[in-house]
Amino acid sequence: MTGRKAIQDTHVLVVDDETSTRQELVDLLKRMGYQVSTADNRYEAFALFKDHSFNVIISDIDVPGEESMKVLERARATQPGLPVILLVSEGSELKTEEALSKGADAIFGKPLDKKVLIEAMQRFLLPADERWYRLSDRVAIDLNVEVNFPTAQRPTSTKVTNISRGGMYVAMGSQLPEVSDSVTFKLDWIEANVRLYGSGVVRWVRTQDNPPFVAGCGIEFTYLGEEEKKKIVEYIQLQNPKA
Repeated sequence: MTGRKAIQDTHVLVVDDETSTRQELVDLLKRMGYQVSTADNRYEAFALFKDHSFNVIISDIDVPGEESMKVLERARATQPGLPVILLVSEGSELKTEEALSKGADAIFGKPLDKKVLIEAMQRFLLPADERWYRLSDRVAIDLNVEVNFPTAQRPTSTKVTNISRGGMYVAMGSQLPEVSDSVTFKLDWIEANVRLYGSGVVRWVRTQDNPPFVAGCGIEFTYLGEEEKKKIVEYIQLQNPKA
């Protein structure tokens, strides 16, 4: 997609078997002027893929059907580069990890913060050369981090286990944050001899260890300075030249 696309020319597919969630999103998107199609299962979504071209998909990760990742996989096969936003309910932790590894652009917990979701969707609709945010280029890392969570009385010192241009996964033991919590953080990047400061939003939480994955939370970056972005991009490209 090149150039900015007018809202009225932007077609969004909403896939969710929860009628209330689906209708809330449809009403909101239509009020904003977007074209909207809906499906309550992946088979209806597949049929729509055949006849329509979409600009973004918002899909529940657990819509009925044979396998939970099929909407994401079919979207990637039908329209490479199509932004896919997934919605998760509590209990979908392993599917969340799988979705990230298969290239989901963003993952939001339910109940939804619709304002933040729409902001993310609009960011994905920007031309590629204007869009810095991306989650599909994660690389493993071991960094000390100090995170300020709104429910904690003092900063939490812990580890970042992987990082991307768009966010990071922070290992946590007890006192897990809530989805949609806003946080600030300080990263001590000893290898690069630099300290990075930024802010973010908790997008999903893994409540317990499930080897090889540890309990913790996924944080989307909402602010990083240009130097901080540059350091992260350089590291990702060093570890994964195709990123």
